[in-house]
Amino acid sequence: MTTSTPNATPTRQRCLPRSILVTIGLWALVTLAIFLLSQGALPFHLPLYQAKGTPYLGPIIGSESTLLVALAMIGLIYLVTARRAVPDMAARAPAIAVARAETLGLVGYGIVAQIGGALLGHVVGHYAISLHMPGTIFGLSGPYTPREAIVWASYNFVAYAVLPFAYFRWRRGYTREQLNLRSNNLRADILLIVVVLIAESIIELTTLSSAIFSLSGTQLVFGVGLTFVLYFFGTVLPIMIFIYSILLPRYLKLTNSVALTIILGGLTYAAVHVGDSWGPQMRRVASSICHGTVSASLLMRKLAAYPRQNQVARALTEMGKLERTAFLLEYFRDEALRRRVLIGLNKGEALHALARQLFFGRLGELRDRAFEDQMHRASCLHLLMAAIAAWNTVYLTKAIATLRKRGEDIPEATVAHIAPLGWEHIRLIGDYHFAPQSGRSLENLRPLRLQEGEESI
Repeated sequence: MTTSTPNATPTRQRCLPRSILVTIGLWALVTLAIFLLSQGALPFHLPLYQAKGTPYLGPIIGSESTLLVALAMIGLIYLVTARRAVPDMAARAPAIAVARAETLGLVGYGIVAQIGGALLGHVVGHYAISLHMPGTIFGLSGPYTPREAIVWASYNFVAYAVLPFAYFRWRRGYTREQLNLRSNNLRADILLIVVVLIAESIIELTTLSSAIFSLSGTQLVFGVGLTFVLYFFGTVLPIMIFIYSILLPRYLKLTNSVALTIILGGLTYAAVHVGDSWGPQMRRVASSICHGTVSASLLMRKLAAYPRQNQVARALTEMGKLERTAFLLEYFRDEALRRRVLIGLNKGEALHALARQLFFGRLGELRDRAFEDQMHRASCLHLLMAAIAAWNTVYLTKAIATLRKRGEDIPEATVAHIAPLGWEHIRLIGDYHFAPQSGRSLENLRPLRLQEGEESI
């Protein structure tokens, strides 16, 4: 064990960074806004505080005290480590291109692990497997068996600790120091762990519940020991390896900002909690939509009518955030995806532009009062747009065939990007005659307009 600290800055900042001061100021403003906007009532249904007779101040004081406790723990850790050098975590991460690819891979792997935990949890029991043991964050509607607890800890340990460590340690070839898993001062690290453990235990026992002291001596010894082992393998090691050891250095390498790294780390920590509120309701919701029992729109209306703390709504929201985050990361990484999205947006804008050109009557406004009349006018607009698209498609097909007969190479990939939505060659203003007439064969088309000196085909 060496006593030197490579890749470390020798001193700490003596003043608070601007980002922390801004955060404290925003926190104070938001707290003040709660009292100004709530007008003595909160839009939450929290039976715990209602039973205590504090439905208004209870949730506010509880949430604020939680943040204060977290800040106090940060301050305590800062004091314990004040004389230690700050490690340069960004220097331990690979190059930016490699760090970006590894970060995207880890985010995608985390999403797959969350989905796998949800499926496995419902196979062995009734609750999804996520970062925390079911029942520690949200209340349960049924019992949680020892078998489910062992499966929960084993799955998290393997999925978020063993497999990521094995891949980066032996497959990617990173050293323990590069993975932030090598202590440069073992005695100081043990001291920090003991101080945090004692402080957290005191906070938990004094602020939450002291019911643990009603247990017998045997129950207390075995209960504390088993709880520590389960959470050490089910929560502590997964967080330490998956987030702090692997993801955080890459976040810092990509952003070059400590504040943004902390935010991304917090979002990742929250994302791997998404299954904590999943219960049988999520499975029933997915099954109902897949089998057509309920439509997605009806489900959204029902969830919108529920209280804001509804677990299904929160789980669906977090799932949507995961999907959006994965898509945005893939969007920034994949240039081909950005091109496809841009092409799709251009086609949509061309469709809207055609609709605006056709809907010139009444200044392009729907002034009909009856809903049926509005639908008739909108249907007529769609009919005109479809007619123009069909007309353009027929002649575009003829033009492409003609050009190919002349020997010009027009790949199918290029044809796929052509939208039959142009209107410059169509006279939109004039007299419209809808007199009945016989159909016109598609073989009897108008001649194509070719360049000068070329014969019409």
